[in-house]
Amino acid sequence: LRSLLLSIWGLHARLHARREPAREAELRQVLPSSIYSRIKSILSREKAAFIWARRLTMQLDEPLRHALDHIRHYVSSTDRPWEAKIGTLIPRDPQVEAFGDASEIGGGGYCAGLQFWFDVLWSPQVQTAMQLPPTSPDYIHINMLEFVVVILVLAALIVAFQTLTPVELATWFPEGLPAIPVIREWCDNTSAVSWANKVTTGSPHGQKLLGIYSELLRSFDLSLRSDHIAGERNVAADFLSRPTNCALSHAARAEQIFQSHPSMRTWRIFLPSPELLQLITF
Repeated sequence: LRSLLLSIWGLHARLHARREPAREAELRQVLPSSIYSRIKSILSREKAAFIWARRLTMQLDEPLRHALDHIRHYVSSTDRPWEAKIGTLIPRDPQVEAFGDASEIGGGGYCAGLQFWFDVLWSPQVQTAMQLPPTSPDYIHINMLEFVVVILVLAALIVAFQTLTPVELATWFPEGLPAIPVIREWCDNTSAVSWANKVTTGSPHGQKLLGIYSELLRSFDLSLRSDHIAGERNVAADFLSRPTNCALSHAARAEQIFQSHPSMRTWRIFLPSPELLQLITF
């Protein structure tokens, strides 16, 4: 093992002057995957130390300066605490489960525990953008629409918790509303699940949506975990997201839903606010 580590550091020293992607590519090629994964964190720390030790200067144009000022103001604002409460960090059994799904036509979601459902239709512009070539700057991938539904489900959950009646509170939470409710949100899109749990993505459109998602999480104390569910098991959410006739009135569409899922007849319907809809508009 000692010889192997010495060889690794020798190779690392020879590659030090090369561009980082080339160095990492050669290390990945010559090292066993188990060793590479261990040493990668060491290399990352070394890279950070190297960058920190440089005394380089750069010119800041106005857009970059504005962005840096915005980030500084955001992280230093006293009305937006950055501490993470322990109840959001420790895995716990969910007290409420919610489901969501998106299609090329619309999106839908529901929560049997808090008894609400919703469905939305994508605008003609969105439906057209989904048919564009992926190289088009206006192209919209289904992953983004799946994550839009994740955001809508989260917003619906927050509203449901904030508007619980005394009767609902006593019925659904006889021991009182938890200080930090634990939610499991089921989604049949793995990318949306990853974005929700990691709160990060390389997609520019996804980054905009994650900003909205993050602010919703910060607005209400809850512990949210997104998990994947097979599409064939996500029956009710699938039905909500795929209307057979987009020309139906809201009342006619609701009756269609109730015929397929009778229990939803007595549930509340979540209607996203115009402000939220404007934020998630591409």
